[in-house]
Order: sequence, then structure tokens, then C-alpha cells
Amino acid sequence: MKAGATVYVAAGVYTKSFTTSSSGTSSAYITYQATTADFSQNVNCAQVAANQGNLSTCAQLVGTNNDVWDNTGNYVAIKGFDVSEPAGLTCPYGQCTNGIYTEGNATLIEGNSVHDVLTKTCNDYGGAGITPTGTNNEVVGNYVHNIGPYPAACDYVHGIYFNNDGGYAYNNISFDNAGFGIQMWHNPANLAIVNNTIFENATGGIVLGTDTSGVNVDNITVANNIVMDNGNASGGENGGISEQGYTGHNTFENNLVSNNGGGGMVLQNGDTGTGTVTSNPQFVNYTGTSTGNYHLLSTSPALNAGTSSGAPTTDFDGNPRPQGSLVTIGAYQ
Repeated sequence: MKAGATVYVAAGVYTKSFTTSSSGTSSAYITYQATTADFSQNVNCAQVAANQGNLSTCAQLVGTNNDVWDNTGNYVAIKGFDVSEPAGLTCPYGQCTNGIYTEGNATLIEGNSVHDVLTKTCNDYGGAGITPTGTNNEVVGNYVHNIGPYPAACDYVHGIYFNNDGGYAYNNISFDNAGFGIQMWHNPANLAIVNNTIFENATGGIVLGTDTSGVNVDNITVANNIVMDNGNASGGENGGISEQGYTGHNTFENNLVSNNGGGGMVLQNGDTGTGTVTSNPQFVNYTGTSTGNYHLLSTSPALNAGTSSGAPTTDFDGNPRPQGSLVTIGAYQ
């Protein structure tokens, strides 16, 4: 694969764990794009899953060991896939770790449905549905759920897991995971976590921090996120949005936090949230599972309550943001 090339992957079931290593450039990404079976159009399997559509229209990657998808190339885009492990898969220590993993610089992971990974596993080897360990990675519009042995809490297995410098998470829906919906740990800095919808994660909603002395987790923006019903499982009392360990001064703006175990905002170093909403977001059909509809009712307190500073210009569905003059909190405008 050379810079600027696109690999189109037709709908079907691919039972295998995959590795990709070729690099693009900042102006010519290598793109892996899921398509229909006849290659006639691109598919966004995150949207298919969120709308309870037929996943047979997706390129379904079912991993058998290690990471389902392990990317080491720089300037790579992974777009539109359905990623999982076989039901009941038992993983010896370190054998199974992530749905989509990248250590490449500036990877774009967009529009993927990632689910049912590490469902029988909780150990300190860790893992996540999506793990960007490189720098300047972009995690956008993914639908991530049932990662780890949920409903049990597990501190090691998360929905989305950043552990390095730079990048952002926009418009993701992350729920029913054993750890946090979005975790930033070890060496995270210079990140923007904006307009995500996070609920029913057993350990907590969004966390940033480190247990490494000398590392300061700093310059992270957490804004316009819906964070609801997280950390209510046994052992999962970490709050909706929390700072832990060694952290610097980070920014928390216009988030909606509701009914999170351990509290809504659990912050350190004098950090405070501004524009915080503490009401139920009023989803169209809140089931707490993949059967729900997480668009917002017209009476939702999240409507027009976000900040436009740093907000993505489209939402989970690809609709323009804002519509009118104000930004709505959460993945849907």
C-alpha cells in the first residue's frame, strides 16, 4: 500500500485477526473503507448499529486472537467496520487485548461499530474496544459497547482508551463497558473529548490521569459530553467525569452529568466545571443497551446547552453542527 491508496472491503464476515503496517502521509492517507457487498457505496457501521440496522450490510471483522485489528502505520484511516470477537471467547493472559488498536501517528478511526470484545476477560494486561496509543489520533463517530465482562466492573478494560499525546474523540457513543466509557491514562495530554454520549459504563464515565510520578496529565478539554448512569456497578464508584492521580489543569465545559456513582464531577487541583447541566438528558428511548435510541427529545435540557468552542462541525449522523446558533450537548445535534 502506498500513500493516497484506498482499500475497499465488501460486506461479509471475515473471521481473522488483522494487521496493517503501511503508512500514508499527512496529505495522502491510506484508507481502509467498508462498503456494500457490490462495492457500490461506503457503509458506516456505527450508524447501522445505532439505528438497529442489519449488520450483514457491514464488513464484519471477527477476531480470533490478539487485537482484532492491529495498525502500526502512520496517517491511516479505518472507516465504517463492524469489529467484534466470537461469543464466549476465553482469552489467556495477554492473548486478546483490543478491538481496534493503533500505535501509528495520526490514525483516524471513524464510523466503526466495536462490540463484544474481552467479554470473558479482566486482568491487568488490559485492553479496550478502541485503543489509540500513537500520537495525534482521531476517534470519531464510533459506536462502542459491551467491552470487557460487563455488567461486572473491571478497571482494566474500557470502551475507548487514549494513553499518549495529542488528538481527539468526537461524536462517539460508548456504553455497557466494564471499565470507563473513555479512559485517558499513562501519558495523555493535549486531547479534546467533545460531544460524546457516555452511559452505563460499570467503572465510570470519563477519566483522565496517571499513576506515573513525573508525568503531568495536562491540557485536556472535556466539553459537551452527556455522561449518565456510569459507575453504579459494584466497585465502580469513580464518578461521571473524574481526574485521578497526577494531573495538571484541564478544562471541563458544558457537560451534562446525571446519576453517576461517586458523583457527577470529581476533579482535582482546583479544577471546576463550567456550564454543567445535571438533569436527565431525555433520550428518545433510553434502554441502556444497544436497543435504545439516543437521539434527544425536543424537551431535552441538552439542547442548545453546549459550547461552540472546539465543537465538531457535524454530529454522529453527519448532520451539520450547529443547526441554528447553538450547539447541543452529546453525540447528536
